[in-house]
Amino acid sequence: MKSKILTIAMMGVSMAISAQEKTYTGIELNGANPSPSVNGFVNKIQFTGASHGSIVFNPGKTNELMFGFHSNKRFYWGTGRSASKPNFYSMILHGETGNLYLPGNIGIGISSPNESLTISKSGASLGIYDTNPLSKANNRIARYGNSLVIQNDLSGSWTDNINFHDTGRVGIGTHNPTEAKLVIKSSTLPSLSGNKTGAIAVVGYNTELAIGASSELNGGSWIQTRHSSTTYPNHAYTLALNPLGGKVGIGTSDVPTDFKFAVVGKMITEEVKVQLKNDWPDFVFENTYQLPTLKEVENHINKKGHLKDIPNTEEVRKNGFYLGEMDSKLLQKIEELTLYTIQQEKKIENLEKENTQLKTINEQLLDIQNRLKSLEQKN
Repeated sequence: MKSKILTIAMMGVSMAISAQEKTYTGIELNGANPSPSVNGFVNKIQFTGASHGSIVFNPGKTNELMFGFHSNKRFYWGTGRSASKPNFYSMILHGETGNLYLPGNIGIGISSPNESLTISKSGASLGIYDTNPLSKANNRIARYGNSLVIQNDLSGSWTDNINFHDTGRVGIGTHNPTEAKLVIKSSTLPSLSGNKTGAIAVVGYNTELAIGASSELNGGSWIQTRHSSTTYPNHAYTLALNPLGGKVGIGTSDVPTDFKFAVVGKMITEEVKVQLKNDWPDFVFENTYQLPTLKEVENHINKKGHLKDIPNTEEVRKNGFYLGEMDSKLLQKIEELTLYTIQQEKKIENLEKENTQLKTINEQLLDIQNRLKSLEQKN
């Protein structure tokens, strides 16, 4: 009975308001629930018995503000509605799915946004929080100083992941990418054994290519290829570069102190140029050069088992040899052999001359001998 009285009273108030414009300091609606809501809330104003209901504010008789709920389970919020655009709604909210439709731009801290979403305020940020219990961190996009940053709170505080600087540079793990257009840094050292922290990694089917920099190589950098198969267990140090000493290692990061380039494994090339700073062994052809005699060479071979100034087998196995230095020593031996050959050629020529002379003398002696025999026979 009380509910009916309240409803009649409300109708009376509505009719009075419609019939005559009046100013009220406030309208208070009290009473019990005419009909409990879905969630049991106490309803002060309730629309029932129609396909939809709305509250409309139309003070200027031209544009209006309308709040309405339709039987299609959508909540409509329309501002600026007029006779020329009666179906314009600033917002539509689906009652069951929670989907929100906004046909215009949204401004936070700005009244006239030019983008779909415009945030204009000091320290503006946009948070993305995942309620999935498996998610280990939240993210946010924020504007700080001269950069737009993407952050996460994995460590308990907001940390920059990607930094887009106003200069067009991009930083990953750094808020000030001044070194290049793309700068990647890490607070932990990347390991060449497979941990790609702070590295750029390109991952394929069972293979990967990683590029990184590490103080483990005294400020060096590396290019690494790896294979997941145990058949290739030692592919961690494919190419290591040390900018401080200008050193390069292929298949190893251990480049000896006195060397610039180290390769573990075989190497094939069509051409190698060695340019020595020391003199080439043309001194062998100088008149002042003391060419060892072949007897001296023979004695050294018999005593040492190798040529003079050439390392023996054990020395090469232990220390290797320098290609340029070895080529120089071998050329020296070739030039010495050339001198020996020239000397022998001269000796051969002299022997041939002597042989010719001996032949002539022999022929003369034979001729004398034949004449003597002939004279003896006549007597």
